[in-house]
Amino acid sequence: MRRVMASVLAAATIGLAATVAAPASAAPPNCNQQTGLGNTVLKSWIPTYNGNRDCVMGSGNVSDGVKALQNSLRYCYHQAITVDRVFGAQTRSALITVQRQIGVPADGVYGPVTGARMDWTYVGAFPGCQRVG
Repeated sequence: MRRVMASVLAAATIGLAATVAAPASAAPPNCNQQTGLGNTVLKSWIPTYNGNRDCVMGSGNVSDGVKALQNSLRYCYHQAITVDRVFGAQTRSALITVQRQIGVPADGVYGPVTGARMDWTYVGAFPGCQRVG
């Protein structure tokens, strides 16, 4: 009887262990700043989290990262938005328009996939826009 009980208990323990899911990986942090990438002649300003490009932004965020996104939307994609560091309805709408143009899911949320496909403003002798690899 003890042997049967031990087998049942072991099977139940193994079954329970198999049904416990591994913890999900943490979501990327919100972009809290803008970082200049490139050489000293053509430095593009992109949204980052403490220098890391793997970050996200959405409605309600307020940061220099939002400012970098708004500058790109306004000057590289000719979206009529205010550059005010606030990710509001105007920024979300402009981002959806640009996401459709660049062929990424148009969800109105900025993340690594959108950032990799966008052009970013740069400061140099002749200001303009460029893709940052």
